[in-house]
Amino acid sequence: MIRWPLPSDLGRLASVLQRATPRERWLSAIGLAAVVGTLAWEASSWASAQRVHYETASADLALAQQARANRLQGAPTAAQIEALQQVRGLSQRGRTFWLARLGIEQRIVLAAWDAGLKDTQVRLAEAPEGEKALPLVRAEISGPYRRAGFIGMLQRLSWDHESYVVDKLEVKETDAPAFKLALLFPIEVDAGGRP
Repeated sequence: MIRWPLPSDLGRLASVLQRATPRERWLSAIGLAAVVGTLAWEASSWASAQRVHYETASADLALAQQARANRLQGAPTAAQIEALQQVRGLSQRGRTFWLARLGIEQRIVLAAWDAGLKDTQVRLAEAPEGEKALPLVRAEISGPYRRAGFIGMLQRLSWDHESYVVDKLEVKETDAPAFKLALLFPIEVDAGGRP
């Protein structure tokens, strides 16, 4: 339990400070300032931590409310089902997710090769944006940038009926120009195949 100073305690403190030398008073003032500064710093740190906790809790609450609203929404509407069917019609098909992914990789490599981009590197991964109803594959393509070859590769990729979305494009013009391109491909797995 904290015992607050009484007026008599303050009187004793005042008498002690009167008997102290100027150097001792100066050191006491510095010590008191250090204590007050430390307390102010701790209070500021505590307030900052509380703000972070509040923002995190608010974001969690908003996410939970959104998830609840999605659950309460029920079955998809006719417009949502129609939009999903249109996307599925433009998706890369395969008996399994891995065969569809292989088809995408072959398609990208052939388009790059036909466009004269022989040093192109392709990395594929399942995109976190995808859902169980419509999985996505993220293709990261990089290599030396030559304008005509790059445009030719994109044109060859567009010739097929399967669609893709450009997620990110970065062209660095340095001594050795290079590009990084990220594409998202929707996948449709045949009945019985693993998504």
